[in-house]
Amino acid sequence: MNIIVCIKQIPDIEKPFKITGKVIDDSSDFVLNPLDEHAIQEAVNIKGKIGGKITALTLGPERASQALLRCLARGADEAIHLKTDNNCNFDSTAASVILAERIKTLPFDLIFCGSKSIDTNSGDCGVQVAKILGIPCVPEIIKLEISSEKAIVIRQMDGGNEIVECSLPAVFTCQKGINEFGILLLPKIMQAKKKPLKVEDVCVKNRFSEIIDLEFLPNKRGGLILKGSPEEQVNALIAILKKQGIPEG
Repeated sequence: MNIIVCIKQIPDIEKPFKITGKVIDDSSDFVLNPLDEHAIQEAVNIKGKIGGKITALTLGPERASQALLRCLARGADEAIHLKTDNNCNFDSTAASVILAERIKTLPFDLIFCGSKSIDTNSGDCGVQVAKILGIPCVPEIIKLEISSEKAIVIRQMDGGNEIVECSLPAVFTCQKGINEFGILLLPKIMQAKKKPLKVEDVCVKNRFSEIIDLEFLPNKRGGLILKGSPEEQVNALIAILKKQGIPEG
């Protein structure tokens, strides 16, 4: 079973980061997209059941190799880094086209992606890759079973779950809760550095949309504590609402 996992390196949203023009400054901290880490773990779980080879694939600047090393430490057998210029600004559709064209040159039975990257929340890369390759795609899965040449999948929906059966090869985007993974131990990280990691320079020529500007959300205003008796607090609140142009009643 040949398994490909498409991953993305994103800014660490748990830490402060800097915006320079239309891009996140490289001085910021970057991490493997958490939902992509579930995708890697699911590939490892499938390989443990039926065997196979796992290839991690990413598109991004030089620093993105660090995310691939984490995939190798998780259990991927090899990695391919489609390296772009550090200041290259491309959308998910352009990324999907480049990833799909590279995947066409590889043997594959299963393709995993995270259900979305938590920096842009677009969630469309896996679907677009499947469309370009002309194969089925089941998004936001929370359980996967492989049987012969087909897959039986449970996917999360609003208000419930849906059971889907599809033929292989296919693309699956993984939702949080599909699996659990532990902390990476140092020996695994050291072993990852000995695994194949191929770097290929690519040029993103086509863009289907363009980021005009990036900016942080304004800081939220602090809360206001009203003091005095209940009646005084009510009167104070009414006065504040009137000042903001909110009519009574």
